[in-house]
Amino acid sequence: MITGVNLGNWLVLEKWMSPDLFEPTTAEDETGLCQQLDHEIKRERFRTHRNAFVTERDFAYLAGLGVKAVRIPVPYFVFGDVEPFVGCIEYVDRAFEWAAAHGLKIMLDLHTVPGSQNGFDNGGLCGVCRWHRSPDDVEFVLALLERLTSRYRGHPAFWAIEVLNEPISEELWTTLTGRESVVIADWPADSGFRDPAAEAEIAEVQRVVTEVRRFRSDQGLQPGQRVPARLTLDGTLLAPHEDAIRQLLRLQPEGEGTRLVLIDQLQASAAARNAAGWEDCLDRLAGLPGEKDAWPRRFAAYSAAFEPVIGPQEGPPAGYKGDS
Repeated sequence: MITGVNLGNWLVLEKWMSPDLFEPTTAEDETGLCQQLDHEIKRERFRTHRNAFVTERDFAYLAGLGVKAVRIPVPYFVFGDVEPFVGCIEYVDRAFEWAAAHGLKIMLDLHTVPGSQNGFDNGGLCGVCRWHRSPDDVEFVLALLERLTSRYRGHPAFWAIEVLNEPISEELWTTLTGRESVVIADWPADSGFRDPAAEAEIAEVQRVVTEVRRFRSDQGLQPGQRVPARLTLDGTLLAPHEDAIRQLLRLQPEGEGTRLVLIDQLQASAAARNAAGWEDCLDRLAGLPGEKDAWPRRFAAYSAAFEPVIGPQEGPPAGYKGDS
């Protein structure tokens, strides 16, 4: 038996996992997002997300838990040769190096195809299922699988390729549509009903759960480990959901022990240098070898991401003498 985990929402986006990445567009899937965003904003948004969402620290952490393999969903535009999408093959290359360094194996999962194989958001295109109708698109995918196999088959971290994620079955399609066949059935029509208040509550719960889960991971907490926590939710949309949030995040009621309270706010102009410093610290806590001059490189990347949003960023603090 192989003990493994899935690294979803890194190279194939799913809106329910990171709704903020889709703002301010009206897109419900990655295809719509890439069509609506300005080219430069799109490339910078994807670069920032991919650089931070999964890092070598995560591979080191998983190996420390005894995980033996990771499944990495990749899109059909992984090689960057399909407009208007942003390719990501360099991140797959990094993942293989990280996996080899920490004794993990990789299963590549082709998660999307042109025209979609299931019509779901995780297929990259909601409400459409027509890949199987296009011989050219089928041939494109077969050639893509061959390219991926040729690129990684000799790598020590390579384990397997999942040829396609969740292609819809005839039985499932007829259940969803009430029609006879996947070949002739139309996708179910949108009823048009919307409940903005309920959607706002769901989005808020998703944001909190996602952020706290990432914080738990950064702190090295075990997935099932219960920890005491104080939640101040009175008067917010989240108040009715406190019990569910605590259950999802393994949070016990606050008890005796250390309490960390934020009593000051960092200057916006220091955000990039602090983020770069914390990343260096997290690498050291994870036992990763230090990189010479890693801080300036990370500072430059964070500055490029932060300055369009919160303004100019200050350089290194007084007394900085470089990475040791």
